[in-house]
Amino acid sequence: MILTLCSSEFHPLFKLVLQAQAHADRRAVIGDNDGPHIERELFVMAQAWQQYRSAPAPGTRLVKQEELTPGEAHSLTLKSEKGTFPLLLIRLDDALFGYVNACPHQFLPLDQRGSRVLSRDGEQLRCSNHDASFSTRTGEGLGGLGIGCELDRVPVSIDDEGWIIVSELT
Repeated sequence: MILTLCSSEFHPLFKLVLQAQAHADRRAVIGDNDGPHIERELFVMAQAWQQYRSAPAPGTRLVKQEELTPGEAHSLTLKSEKGTFPLLLIRLDDALFGYVNACPHQFLPLDQRGSRVLSRDGEQLRCSNHDASFSTRTGEGLGGLGIGCELDRVPVSIDDEGWIIVSELT
């Protein structure tokens, strides 16, 4: 999302820009009405999943890699002293993805009404509640109530012992 704001409007709208950027890294272009636009990039390295009180710490073991079948979504509920954290893992043939299992439309689990949330080709996730669709690879909303929204991505990787873990921030 690229927003163009006049410098006189910057301060009152700054919170709105940050809110619009809360679910992913974004860029804002800030211009000046008095002449050519002076572009400055405002990067907000928002890790929205970490804003959840119950977010798991980097290094948290989730499941063994062999427990995830390529081309399927795997829903987990992580429990800790901080509460529960809904996680959706997707393993494609060439990649592994993790998302908070909450549709940004109403924060209901994507798989609340059925476990079939991944398209046949693995490229789209679909909310079983309202049919919003999202890119499996980026979390970006692609259709229905998902347009203009994004899933909160959780960085995951595979450790030396074959466990899928929550990754360190990059």
